[in-house]
Amino acid sequence: MSRTYAFGFYKSVLLARAEKLRWQFCKDGPPYDPFKIAEGLRVKVTMQPLHGMDGYTETGQGDCAVINSGASLTRRRFTLAHELGHVVLFRTAQAGLPLDFGRLVSNDRPHQDPAEEALCNEFAAALLLPREEVKSHVANRRITPDIVLSVANSFGTSMHASARRLISLTDPSGLGISYWQVLDEDWPVPVWTTGLSTRVNAAMKKVKSSVADATRDHIEHVTYWQATRCSHHGRMTGLTIHVAPVPSRHCLAVIAKKSGFGMLPMQAKSYDFSKSGPLRERQLELEFSSQRSERTRRPEAVPPPKDC
Repeated sequence: MSRTYAFGFYKSVLLARAEKLRWQFCKDGPPYDPFKIAEGLRVKVTMQPLHGMDGYTETGQGDCAVINSGASLTRRRFTLAHELGHVVLFRTAQAGLPLDFGRLVSNDRPHQDPAEEALCNEFAAALLLPREEVKSHVANRRITPDIVLSVANSFGTSMHASARRLISLTDPSGLGISYWQVLDEDWPVPVWTTGLSTRVNAAMKKVKSSVADATRDHIEHVTYWQATRCSHHGRMTGLTIHVAPVPSRHCLAVIAKKSGFGMLPMQAKSYDFSKSGPLRERQLELEFSSQRSERTRRPEAVPPPKDC
């Protein structure tokens, strides 16, 4: 069995298993509780401080998932769902289906096979963010920052996991979602990005300018960057840039290539964070807690958080 074929085969097994587990143990609908699913699978869940990792799985006499107690709730939920993917794969092997995964050694430390890690991320996304339910939630609407926040709130996942799921269900080459931190002196740096990104300096300058303005003025911006003939040898289309401020000097940005809905007019609307409601207040519990740093040199980009 080729490795490419094996990946597709195991992915189909995991996706089917995720759907069955939701039906068995979480009939009430989203947000789906991985802790309840772990209990149904008779997987012991232990919370303890971990350094340099979000969690791991122990198999043998009994399956046990160890989760980093210092992570945010949404991070712990996704990590547990990921670790349950390892358990399902292990039990699949016990049932007689061969697994062609191994341990890799780097710096004298064992690491999981990247293919197995990718499969477990697919399982976690399918378990917590079911494809058809997310598509129904979006209901063919254009992806905006509010849509990302709404998915995160409804399914109990982080903005990063929600953004990655939305990108996977649309066109990664035509849509990009990014999360920005604005440091002192209005210097925006990306925390994470997924999907479409641009290396055209003029376009990126427009994105950064929108992020800085939205953070400083506490307003949501929708702007448009028009490609020029010299941009990527004339092959790059225009970009719609939609930026929404999130408290604590962060911004969520959605960039999209010009599509059927055409060019959007430049507009802005204000947010009253004192009346932000449960949607935005809920997001403050996520893994991004910002402190304004004293900038003595050009700041470096914050490393992207891992959802696994």
